[in-house]
Amino acid sequence: MLEKIVTHPLLGAARFYKLMGTNGITATSDHTYDSSSKQGYAALAAMPDSPLRISLYHVSFADDADEQLDLPTPKTMVEKTGIKLWGDGSPWVGNIAASFPYCNCSTVTDAGIPLGPDGEKNMNYTRIELDQILDKFAPAGWQMAFHVNGDIAIDIVLDAYERALVKYDLLGTDHRWRIEHVGAGRPDQFQRAASLGVTPSLGPF
Repeated sequence: MLEKIVTHPLLGAARFYKLMGTNGITATSDHTYDSSSKQGYAALAAMPDSPLRISLYHVSFADDADEQLDLPTPKTMVEKTGIKLWGDGSPWVGNIAASFPYCNCSTVTDAGIPLGPDGEKNMNYTRIELDQILDKFAPAGWQMAFHVNGDIAIDIVLDAYERALVKYDLLGTDHRWRIEHVGAGRPDQFQRAASLGVTPSLGPF
């Protein structure tokens, strides 16, 4: 189906670059990168007067996620920056790891979303698995960007982050680790993230 819709992916990407550039946006990131996109990014970066610089976050489950990105184009145009992981799900489909239920209203029930709360059951990884993933990538200096929405997910990911930041002497450094979306974040969680040097990115997805 996707092949029928996107018949010329490189052309579509070039139009996206132009759209961003003409609206004054000169840098963005791809948080779903895997190596199947490598040659496309190389081609786009090699275009004369390419208007957009790209930072890539490699999906953590890819076999080559721990490898450096080797492209003939300058790193100022496209660079692999870090690792992306999805800690829990999405509020739009009802699978965030939260300590409280959804609103009991027609918008929620008509969408077939269970009220919950389902708590830690909606985590995509156990805490042990998160620790193992961080042990794999943190020593190499990759920036981490973990998708989290529910308050329970945020607690678990911040616990895992703190352990790894301490273990690898990254606490207090310019490590630039992130938590993405943070839809149900509590004030104390934002304060804790700040104390760890972790940046919350509040994109509503």
